Amino acid sequence: MNLPIKWFLISLTLFFYLTGLAAGLLIGEFFSNLIGAIAAVFIMVIIGLTSYLVIHSTIINPLQKLQNSLKNIGEKDFEVRLDGGSQNEIGGLFGAFNTMVVDLKAIIEKLEQDKNLKSADKDKFEVVLSGISDAIIAVDLDQKIQIFNSAAQNLTGYSTEEVIGHHIGKVIRVFDRSDELLPFDYCPVNSSNSEEGVAFTKKDLKIVGKNKEFFANLVAGKIKGGTGINLGCILALHDTSEEKRLEEMKLDFVSMAAHELRTPLTSLRGYLSVLIKETKNTLGADDTMFLSRANISAQQLSALIENLLNVSRIENHKLTINIEPTDIRQLIQQSVDQIMERATEKKITLEFKRDDSPLPKVLIDKIRIGEVLGNLLSNAIAYTQDGGRVSVWIERKGDDVVTHVADTGEGISKESLQHLFTKFFRISGKLEQTTKGTGLGLYISKEIIQMHHGEIWVESELGKGSTFSFSLPTESKSLVLDFK
Repeated sequence: MNLPIKWFLISLTLFFYLTGLAAGLLIGEFFSNLIGAIAAVFIMVIIGLTSYLVIHSTIINPLQKLQNSLKNIGEKDFEVRLDGGSQNEIGGLFGAFNTMVVDLKAIIEKLEQDKNLKSADKDKFEVVLSGISDAIIAVDLDQKIQIFNSAAQNLTGYSTEEVIGHHIGKVIRVFDRSDELLPFDYCPVNSSNSEEGVAFTKKDLKIVGKNKEFFANLVAGKIKGGTGINLGCILALHDTSEEKRLEEMKLDFVSMAAHELRTPLTSLRGYLSVLIKETKNTLGADDTMFLSRANISAQQLSALIENLLNVSRIENHKLTINIEPTDIRQLIQQSVDQIMERATEKKITLEFKRDDSPLPKVLIDKIRIGEVLGNLLSNAIAYTQDGGRVSVWIERKGDDVVTHVADTGEGISKESLQHLFTKFFRISGKLEQTTKGTGLGLYISKEIIQMHHGEIWVESELGKGSTFSFSLPTESKSLVLDFK
């Protein structure tokens, strides 16, 4: 018997004894003799013992049974039941207790079943991930690694035992060019906009593992029901180290070839320029035309070489800009004047709709933005039929100055628009047959504009021409931007 219950019984017995004694004294005084007092005390003792036995059988014993049953439940014995045959309050309590045990057993069994199912799902998930060729890293809601497949081990140099339970930021470091990304950037387990699906994606990231570096395309996402099995985020790393090595070899070759061609071509263009001037009044019309075509071809080849060099600089992050406050209207006018002759040859109306209203200066590299303008104007003239029109205008939008170059050419299909600023992409069909190019101009233009913290885009419809636009931040806005 537990100590609290013993003390309760001793206190109850003492209470009845004292009550009987007091009553006996009173009765003894009433009878005024010793025999009456003894009889009264005896009667009270009998009453007290009877009360104790009644209370013990109706209250104490049931409470002890209830206490023992609760102890059994604590030891996960859900088969225990209490006899609730009596119709008093104790019987009702026992009935409610039995119902609670049945419900509790059902709940526990359901929870165990759900736990087993989730554990089985997790095991299946791990089996599937182990067979994937890409590196897969799964972290919990605290960004601690829970799954690390064999491809991840091969890429990072870590074994599973070395990383399980460790924070993702302690295992790998992720760099976007020279900037290091934090775990909450590429693995946002608590992001409100990534409840399910892709939460982060980035190409050509440098990953640093255990004394190993590699390049990879990283995709991070959350799966449906991941929270139930404590999976916060899943990282997929596709190794691009070999592709990047081959790309660098190709760029090195292109750069070397372009540099080797540049010197003799410069000499050739110089000789042609002198020859054209010296023979201007001595050669016939046909000879003059041949020299002019040779000069144009040399200029086109020079532009191609410069584009190849620029692509190499961009890919190696070596393309630089020298910014200064510039009146964009003057730069546009210069670009229009330089290409006017080509427009006249095709009888194309080239118009700069100049607005002399106050316009803030832009902080730009005039040579690079001049290349962008020249490329857009050249494309507009090349893809516009004889007798068409090319228009240029500018406008201010907030803290940006936007330049538009519109033509009345063939237009661009929706399928081609999404690839238009991709390296080496050329439009197929009628436009491809009537023009020449390498597909580098728009790619280079996009990179130059982005280096200036601007945007470039196109709006086009087949048969109605195209409008290319790019924005540049004003001088005041540029002061708070980071130009690299």
